[in-house]
Amino acid sequence: MDLKQIINIQITRGNQTVTQAGFGVPLVLGSSAAFGDRVRSYTDMDGVAEDFDESDLEYKWALALFSQSLVPDKIMIGKRDAAVAQVSTLTPTVVDTTQYTVTINGTEHSITSDADATASEIVAALIAAINGGAEAANVTASGTTTLIVTSDHAGVAFSITASNNLAIAATTASHGVQDDIQTLQQTDNTWYCLILTSRSASEILKAASYIETQKKIFLACTSDSDVKTTSTTDVGSVLKQKNYRRSSLFWSGDQADGPEAAWAGRKLPNAPGSESWRYATLVGITADNLTDTEIANLDAKNVNYYVTVAGVDVVQKGKVAQGDWIDNTRFIDWVEAQIQENIFALLISVEKIPYTDAGVATIEAVIRAQLDRGVRVGGIAKDPPYTVSFPKVSTIASQDRADRLLPDGQFSFTLAGAVGEVKINGYVSV
Repeated sequence: MDLKQIINIQITRGNQTVTQAGFGVPLVLGSSAAFGDRVRSYTDMDGVAEDFDESDLEYKWALALFSQSLVPDKIMIGKRDAAVAQVSTLTPTVVDTTQYTVTINGTEHSITSDADATASEIVAALIAAINGGAEAANVTASGTTTLIVTSDHAGVAFSITASNNLAIAATTASHGVQDDIQTLQQTDNTWYCLILTSRSASEILKAASYIETQKKIFLACTSDSDVKTTSTTDVGSVLKQKNYRRSSLFWSGDQADGPEAAWAGRKLPNAPGSESWRYATLVGITADNLTDTEIANLDAKNVNYYVTVAGVDVVQKGKVAQGDWIDNTRFIDWVEAQIQENIFALLISVEKIPYTDAGVATIEAVIRAQLDRGVRVGGIAKDPPYTVSFPKVSTIASQDRADRLLPDGQFSFTLAGAVGEVKINGYVSV
């Protein structure tokens, strides 16, 4: 006789865990073909050295990440595919004295055929209109009896529409940094901070546009001298004009050593909410000697930089392009993710949470626990205190209860912030 016929024991595992977002994990995205994987994780330079040569940008960026006074537990290095320029082909239906319109990135280019039109005449007129117009810096038009529009920047896509008398065919699809990020996310999405080895302004802008749609941040770097001027068309100006809250630009004359990677390595190991990204001293990075005018121009564009103050090399000012502080963005992302993850962990840890005031209180307790943690790490102010509220079950619509939907939960808190500058008035009398 089997013992379980007498003593039947069934053990249910109650330690199911929810994968948590890695708010301390940076991703270096480069073009090296050092390994076959899409992405690999590393915990020290020994592992990096096995895959990359010291001359590889990925190696240099990893060295910057792992050389700081605080270092990440893990970094990730991802591999890009070769950039591909978009090509679209348009074939005209030949009609005399008729308007033909091509719209590229929202800009219209129109011509009118003559009384004895030919396809080559129509195409030639459209080529002249496009190459002489506002899109000349982004695309090039060519062709003879068909119009061929090609992106001037491999990997930077353009939108194109046309009047009904121009048939559009997508000849070559664009492939660029946004596609690389998306492909990598499908493989491993446990990173939080994107760092490119590329310094291309067009790629920085494309990456920033995509990261704005994600719960992640992007640290970019440039040595473009226009960023230090009153120019309004440089990459720093454009990032600010677009009000990006998840991308931060670093200007550095030492951009070849990965200053933004060093910055990430110094700050990401801190618990979200416990850190300010200003006044960091970066190991292995040379501070710049900037004039007061250059500093004022960088500040006006919310561009960060590395200078010497009172004999100490420090980062100024720790902002995203929109003007808010990097630590605010990271902390709010962390609070949101932790509440989502912890409520889900509660839901799967019990047979059910009853739709009663007592059941709702268990969910409220999860939120309060996370906000308490936010206070402890220094991200949430104690005064005024945070608030959490849910409606009484008796006031919730019957359809919501039937659908098992708990609506109208709310919480609010005040960010603790950080002291960055001090003003003091002193009075002396004799």
